[in-house]
Amino acid sequence: MVRRRIRTALLSTAVTGSALAVAPLTATAAYADDVRVTYTCSSVITPTPTDSLMEIGITAPAVVRRGQDIDLKVTLHTLHGTIADRPPFDIKGWADVTVGGAGRGSVRAQGLTNTTPVHKGQEVRLTEGKATVKARHTGRYTFAPGAEVYVNTSDHSVTCKRKGGPTVAATTRVLPRRGEADGLRDTGPR
Repeated sequence: MVRRRIRTALLSTAVTGSALAVAPLTATAAYADDVRVTYTCSSVITPTPTDSLMEIGITAPAVVRRGQDIDLKVTLHTLHGTIADRPPFDIKGWADVTVGGAGRGSVRAQGLTNTTPVHKGQEVRLTEGKATVKARHTGRYTFAPGAEVYVNTSDHSVTCKRKGGPTVAATTRVLPRRGEADGLRDTGPR
């Protein structure tokens, strides 16, 4: 009776362990707090460039395999009030994302918008920004607010350029494809 329980427990452990070994890799979100970034912004209303502090949030999967897409979600939060009431979806824009680490370059997160009304004097939170990066190399990819942000409302547009270097907001670890070596030979662009 005791042998049967031990054999059953060992068999159960072996089955569970082998099931875990063949389970597909699923993307889990790796999110860092919003990063505060100073941008220099200008518009038709304010043609003289002025500094504007914003919080940019970037959500990325914690782990993907080489060859897969790294899907990014981006948010933008102004730390100053809007000059007028804005209905939902009146504010639209995009934000560049700087890619570093094992990846290089930048991508543009399109689709930023206010999904709720914003009243005069309130800070603006834009969500729904999306971008995709192809995981071409194994290693750690980093994502930071990029060089430019553009926002358009029903009555004017604002163009902003980042001051200073990028601050990492999220990371993704890119593993080798199934069946590849540990990936030590391929750690980034050449």
